[in-house]
Amino acid sequence: MSDNLHLAWCRLLARGLAASGVREVVISPGSRSTPLVLGFDAEPALRKHTIIDERAAAFFALGLARSTGHPVALLCTSGTDGAHYLPAVIEAAQAGHPLVIVTADRPWEAYDCGASQTIDQVKLFGDHVRHYAELGLPERAALPAVMRIAAQAVQRATHPAGPVHLNARFRKPLEPVDAPSPEPHDAEVAALLASGPTRFFPADRELSAGGLAALAALCREHERGLLVAGPAPATHGAGARVLRALSERLGYPLCAEVTSQLRQGPAGALDVPSFDALFRSRAFMMTHAPGLIIEIGGPPVSSAYGNWLASRPRVRRVVLAPHGWSDPHGTAELMLEVAGSAWLARLGELDVPARSGSSSWSRPWVAAQGAIEALGVDATRAAPRGRVPSMASTDEAPLSDADVAGAVAQGTPPGGWLLIGNSGPIRDLDAHPGPLADGVRVMHQRGAAGIDGWLAAAAGTASGAGETVVLHLG
Repeated sequence: MSDNLHLAWCRLLARGLAASGVREVVISPGSRSTPLVLGFDAEPALRKHTIIDERAAAFFALGLARSTGHPVALLCTSGTDGAHYLPAVIEAAQAGHPLVIVTADRPWEAYDCGASQTIDQVKLFGDHVRHYAELGLPERAALPAVMRIAAQAVQRATHPAGPVHLNARFRKPLEPVDAPSPEPHDAEVAALLASGPTRFFPADRELSAGGLAALAALCREHERGLLVAGPAPATHGAGARVLRALSERLGYPLCAEVTSQLRQGPAGALDVPSFDALFRSRAFMMTHAPGLIIEIGGPPVSSAYGNWLASRPRVRRVVLAPHGWSDPHGTAELMLEVAGSAWLARLGELDVPARSGSSSWSRPWVAAQGAIEALGVDATRAAPRGRVPSMASTDEAPLSDADVAGAVAQGTPPGGWLLIGNSGPIRDLDAHPGPLADGVRVMHQRGAAGIDGWLAAAAGTASGAGETVVLHLG
């Protein structure tokens, strides 16, 4: 049995994706996707995962992309199957996770005539994907374009990170067929497989020099400032030392949410993790309102902080965000785009004079943080917090939701992953100010803030991370 055009076409697509940075493919097989499944299976550089349910497969792929940082391919058959990917595609788009979605499709003559398992799959995900490409039906004249389309898909999925969609049409027969050997296209396919796709090198993306200068000028102007860190990729944990040093040099308290990756290890001198409780206190904020806020990462989960910002539209604010326009309030004075983790070193070199870490501005914030910890109050729920020697509740020490979240977090081993559900669980964990073990990465689905898909996403994270993964859902 010789290699036919369908299989050759799909082998080129798989090789192009693998050579461009895709390492894993999650497959939900079906009849129309047979050539794609065979082509991807023949690519030794790809690790394959088979998950029958498309919705679970998509969230599994999302977890893989989140934990590895590499683009993940997602493959399904024709018809409504691809539509089940939509919730995970939206989360990937909003949170900036790289997915390459490949949907098998029927030929054009099957459209709009009642053919089975046929829907209009052109731009199926609309504006939720960064890029769409139509592969069309396999033909010999277009073989060189397949790898180029694959390389472009990976480039668009990673700069900036997010989902892309490739639609691939096939006529029957879908399986390899007996054919003369060699076939006319064999030599060309072998040469293309050997040479690989075009190699793409993106421009280095560092913090803008102009943006850094403008930020430094604002910092020199304002002694009453805060660093507020919201949800961030796992790579931001490497910058904890830099940001704490900057916090102390500026004299700005560091208000870091647990998903900022900045709560691992020993706390810094100006760490104020319970800032949500302080922003809820009208009396405290009346006399301790900041003149400048520097936001790092995505918009913070804290509703108290968001409500305070909404009531103070004129407070000067700078946003450093990894993707998108991360300013739901629309009042930021500066916005600096950041990528990867190299920008953290540049931020640490900010040209500002060193101030005393302990000052009349920072001391009340640190003192209030200490009072909250000593009081042992679930600031988010305003419920008493008991000590947690075990997960069993007693009459003397009833467990609150924040206690449970804190116990789970403190039980996550060094280097592990803590995945936390949206709505209640993430706020419960933020209400527990205790530090995490070194290297613990805390992730949640902040992109669209959905509550679905977490079991599959956790399985994908575990598969990609190869380390302990703890999932806490409410």
